[in-house]
Amino acid sequence: MTKNVTLPSTNEFRYRLDLDNVGDPWTMFEPTNVGGSVKWGVQFNNPTLKAIPVGMDDYEAELSALSVPLTTDRLKFGFSFTPRSRTSPCPARAVRP
Repeated sequence: MTKNVTLPSTNEFRYRLDLDNVGDPWTMFEPTNVGGSVKWGVQFNNPTLKAIPVGMDDYEAELSALSVPLTTDRLKFGFSFTPRSRTSPCPARAVRP
């Protein structure tokens, strides 16, 4: 199946996304250790996002009728952390005479 995709022609952000309502229910994925990396995440079900023009705060965007509500069935964030494999030097302790 072929999809039409619009590629951005600029790298400037025009809107920032604000998580207006986390929805119900939301799910936290417990941290796991996979191959030396710690992974965890959170999923919001039926959240409401708000697109707000860059440079405006929520209040200004609402007054100007420029905030755009966006709904979606889910929003999932996944995180991972891989510690460095080398050891950090231990600072020397101060020795009192």
